[in-house]
Amino acid sequence: MSYLDAVIAAKREQLGGVPLQLDAAALERQFAAQAKSGDLGGSLRLAPTPRVIPQIGRRSCDDNLRAFDVRVLVRSLVDAGAPAVVVETYASDGSTSPDLPPACHTADVPVIWSDLVLCNEQLLSARVAGARAAVLLVDALDPPRLRELIVYARRIGIEPVCRVHDVRGVDRALAAGGGCIEASTRDLEGRDVDVREAVGLRARVPNKLTYLVRGEFATAEDIAVTQGAQIDAIVVGKRIMDAADPGMELMELAGAVVS
Repeated sequence: MSYLDAVIAAKREQLGGVPLQLDAAALERQFAAQAKSGDLGGSLRLAPTPRVIPQIGRRSCDDNLRAFDVRVLVRSLVDAGAPAVVVETYASDGSTSPDLPPACHTADVPVIWSDLVLCNEQLLSARVAGARAAVLLVDALDPPRLRELIVYARRIGIEPVCRVHDVRGVDRALAAGGGCIEASTRDLEGRDVDVREAVGLRARVPNKLTYLVRGEFATAEDIAVTQGAQIDAIVVGKRIMDAADPGMELMELAGAVVS
């Protein structure tokens, strides 16, 4: 069994053991009747450049930093200029942290939920929590299911963000109707993808679609590669989570992007 297979199996077991305490039909009607949560790309493009989106999550930082207060952290990042915040809630054992609702209640910018999404009910729960967008891991979903989740997410007012790491993933995301592509510099097996490759995939995506690059951007050269490539924002996780002052780290990173 591959790492991806093991993670999917763990998530399915976790989902099967925790019944959803929601009136799905009523909530779906309510959200479908409301104004949509809004286009993530449009929201980002209204924000000043450079656009650096922090990704927060307890598995993304060293053990001694995992006891953070999510409200305090989110507020510090928004105050530091974050145009959106990604909240990662899943772990390799299939469990999910409770960080999404307090993050959504604190942030006055779009919150993008990142977990291993396999079913509609997860998206509905994220919408109830207040998420504006949700990451869909393209490699973890067969094409029909990916398309179904994209359609369902939009119907309840969540923007689907299709995370890919190679040409095949981009093509699958576009074929399924994805309107926001996030190219990651690490695949689901934990292998690194060169930043240049992730940026280069932009050429396969229509300019009108939103394009994000997710990575650690450890060097000035990594950051320089993203310049002038029609990247709407970069997403950075562990580098910010491991910083003594995440807000200051975000501002310094944004300064490096613009310089």
